[in-house]
Amino acid sequence: MNAEEIVRTAMGAFSDGDRATWEASLTPDCIYWEPCTGRKAEGAAQVADLVFGWKTSWPDLRNTETRTVAQGDEVAMETVWIGAQTGPLLTPDGQTLPATGKETVNPAAMMARVRDGKISEMHHYFDLANIMRQLGLIE
Repeated sequence: MNAEEIVRTAMGAFSDGDRATWEASLTPDCIYWEPCTGRKAEGAAQVADLVFGWKTSWPDLRNTETRTVAQGDEVAMETVWIGAQTGPLLTPDGQTLPATGKETVNPAAMMARVRDGKISEMHHYFDLANIMRQLGLIE
């Protein structure tokens, strides 16, 4: 598989709730970063814990890829995350917000680097305020 196919496979595994396939798509020293939450994880298990933490709040969260550009071992993917927040939401500062049951639609972008057939780095950019507005938590 080329880098684009590897990233698409991982994204599909996340949408399907397949943590084992997601984690297997990562290098042991993978780095993941969410600038808008300030959260960063290193290592396949920690990255999977962080990423699949979103599934606790949005069990049906899925991505709809809108555009992907790949060059060599680097992949840029634009996507839209869609799902209903039916589980509690753990905030970056440790608070827990109750489920709202509301669906959110949130455009995002990811930059990924692939090494030896696995994702070694991923930066995930999305608008947290947009999510909070859709949940009715801010105006």
